[in-house]
Amino acid sequence: MIPKIIHFCWLSGDAYPNKIQYCIDSWKEKLPDYEIRLWDLSRFNIDSSIWCKEAFEVKKYAFAADYIRCYALYTEGGIYLDSDVEVLRSFDDLLHLLYFIGEEQGGNIEPAVMGCERGWDFLGRMLSYYEGRHFVTDSGFDMQTLPVIMSEEIRRHYTYTKITNPKEFRMDEKALCVLPAEYFSPKYPNSFKCPVTSRTYAVHHFAASWYSVDKKAFRMVRRLFGYKVAHFFSVLIKKSKAFIFK
Repeated sequence: MIPKIIHFCWLSGDAYPNKIQYCIDSWKEKLPDYEIRLWDLSRFNIDSSIWCKEAFEVKKYAFAADYIRCYALYTEGGIYLDSDVEVLRSFDDLLHLLYFIGEEQGGNIEPAVMGCERGWDFLGRMLSYYEGRHFVTDSGFDMQTLPVIMSEEIRRHYTYTKITNPKEFRMDEKALCVLPAEYFSPKYPNSFKCPVTSRTYAVHHFAASWYSVDKKAFRMVRRLFGYKVAHFFSVLIKKSKAFIFK
């Protein structure tokens, strides 16, 4: 059984923005009998992982959280939620599974919402991936996103098995069962489109706190006016910067 523990990371020490507080409040409302366990510097030894230490020191907290979520679930079991995930219904009817995880819109794995029993072998492999790995490299930062890393690791070690509902879940050491985006991440990252269904447990709102100001602005313009308009303004801004600093 997956224990009734909600894990989340908040490493900056800053007060929660309104959007984050709204999401956390949804956990308390929909999951009143679950323990909510905050992973910050008082719970996690940041020096225990060179990846986490380096990401934390340059304030790229989301990348440190990539490791910590794997560590928390592997060592304790439970459910991990990104702080910008809104819960719509209880996870109770998924707790009998060994694990659950889904896709995001677009097809990559969605690590913003995942649950498992302690010792899930896939997360053991993920911890091995990060062991000794540096976030700060000679060429800058290793900004590979966790959905891409996880998708690659799954395809390297398992058969990536898409299932349409939890009843199709099967115990197979060589297969990893993945639910559709409608379960945990129905929202499209670069638009306001969010097709919630009767099967939706949660919505990942993609706060993307690790994005630069320029990239956040690009995402907002793209949501409002589409890719072509956003790209036009992006090119215009780059040319303006090049002219100013010429």
